Amino acid sequence: MKTTTSPLSAPFILRTVGYILILSSLIDYIALATSIDFADKPKLGAALTQFVDRGVIPMIGVALCSVSTTLETMAGLPDRSKPFVSPKFWVMALSTLLGLIFLMSVPAHFMNTKNVADAAVKNVGDEATKAEGNVDSQVQERQAQLAELLKDKTKFEQQLQQLNAAVNSPDLPKEQKPQLEKLQKDLKEIQADPGKLQSKAQESKNEALNQIRSQKQKKEGEIRGEAFKASIRTGLGGLMLAVGYTLIGWLGLAEMGTFSKGSRKTS
Repeated sequence: MKTTTSPLSAPFILRTVGYILILSSLIDYIALATSIDFADKPKLGAALTQFVDRGVIPMIGVALCSVSTTLETMAGLPDRSKPFVSPKFWVMALSTLLGLIFLMSVPAHFMNTKNVADAAVKNVGDEATKAEGNVDSQVQERQAQLAELLKDKTKFEQQLQQLNAAVNSPDLPKEQKPQLEKLQKDLKEIQADPGKLQSKAQESKNEALNQIRSQKQKKEGEIRGEAFKASIRTGLGGLMLAVGYTLIGWLGLAEMGTFSKGSRKTS
């Protein structure tokens, strides 16, 4: 026995799936919006990213609703309801509204990402400034300790022997060996010429400051780089969604004659 399928079943299924996708996405967006703490810039940025990342799902729902209407028209069942009563009108109007929202999300995300990056860079700068301020006291303390050791050659020699043993130890981590070898060399030079203590202290201070500044620049570069990538990724995604939603919405409304009817009324 040959089964028959109603030509209305496909449009109905497509429209139902489309409505489910749209409504579930709207509920998801409302829940996301109500949980946003606008004072917390990092969380706001994460929420905007989630908003854009989920933007394709309602677009699929809008497309399915549009296709279902097209199939009904091809089957000879045009929508005779008034535009403002037709479900298609509200779907297309929602698509246009979402296009505007996604368009607004682009500069909002750019500004928020910039603010987050600026705050992170400021924190890095504050930490570097604090570390630079500690260098002087640390160098002076070390200089005083070495000056005391120079007064007692036996203790100085013991200190140097302990350092030699540490440098030659197989258990010494590779990343620490260059630093200890540099200290070993400096101690030997100071032992040979105690007058170099001041110059070695200044040299150690300069090295510490250069290291702090180098780490600061590296961290700032990483922060700016991550912010740039996040801005481009979410910004381009939001822009493409804005264009897609707006085109679908306006083309759908134009097919329904919404704009032409309005123009005839005003003429």
